[in-house]
Amino acid sequence: MAQHCPESSPRQNLAIVITESLRLQAIQALGNPRTRRIIVGYLARHPTVIVSKAWRLGHNQQTTCVKFHKALWVAGTVTFGTGPVDDEVIALATQCPSLTSLDLSGCSELTDAAGIGLASHGRNLTQISFNGIYDITDKTVIALANHCPNIVDVMFSGCCDVTDAGAIALATHGLNLTKVDFSDCPEITNAAVIALATHCPSLTLLNLNLCQRITDPAVLALASHCPSLTSLNLGLCSHLADVAAIALATHCPSLTFLNISGFVALTDPAVNALATHCPSLTFLNLDCCYLLTDAAAISLATLGHNLTKVSLRLCREITGGAIATLCESHPGRGLEVVHGDYTYDDDGVTVHNPLSGHEGR
Repeated sequence: MAQHCPESSPRQNLAIVITESLRLQAIQALGNPRTRRIIVGYLARHPTVIVSKAWRLGHNQQTTCVKFHKALWVAGTVTFGTGPVDDEVIALATQCPSLTSLDLSGCSELTDAAGIGLASHGRNLTQISFNGIYDITDKTVIALANHCPNIVDVMFSGCCDVTDAGAIALATHGLNLTKVDFSDCPEITNAAVIALATHCPSLTLLNLNLCQRITDPAVLALASHCPSLTSLNLGLCSHLADVAAIALATHCPSLTFLNISGFVALTDPAVNALATHCPSLTFLNLDCCYLLTDAAAISLATLGHNLTKVSLRLCREITGGAIATLCESHPGRGLEVVHGDYTYDDDGVTVHNPLSGHEGR
């Protein structure tokens, strides 16, 4: 059974509803040469269906962006269902050879078979996300490195079996990577980060949150080789210290987002260096940096009007007076400071945050 939306100008919306038994055939039929973007969602109601919408933006343009949804809004209710399986994703890649962007985040039934199949048929891929797919390993990462020369944006958050071997393969295959996410990949170490820094100088975004085996030499390499970094997440990389933060401040002045929560050895001079050398910072997370004092908070008052949020949860040596000084330094500019059990803004408004003792850990 298929339902089609009426024509609309200048672009056509196409909606298709197919019973579960026809899921694979439906995906195979999506290789329309005029289709530029497809979103496919899987619903849990019985019979399980696929709902897809294709926005046609021009002639002779094949699919360039596909996102699989684990949940869709249906009559105001979110329903959850199973995501695509390997054969369906491989069929999609086969039918849409011009595919450039694919988000498979949370499609937990997928394995390396899907990843390798995508890589084999997806030479035009520039963006791929496998976030939260636990059965994805280095085999998929290496296949992408070998077969997808145009890839610039890769996301493997929570893929716990991805190791240095996969990351180094990506880094050393001549790819012009700009955005990389290996957050919550516990096997990633300094070797992977140094390889990325050395071979991918165009990196603008790197997420290494919860990669707790990373130490100062890896961050020093990033600072030395990747001056264009604008977003860096090193949250809970607890073995890092002042030398890493100061190197980032000195060599990466374009940083706008920086999470260095859990740097338990971080001290005031490192925060002062960030305030001095990174005027574009909009977000700074310093949660659980237990050694910071009022001097750190007050130094942030020198940052320009770009700063919109500072998080200082569990920084117990910082007092309310220093928080007030920081907020007052940005009147009317929308600055939000999270400290203790409260969130403060530049208008003096406080919001109780009872979960603050747990967040950021």
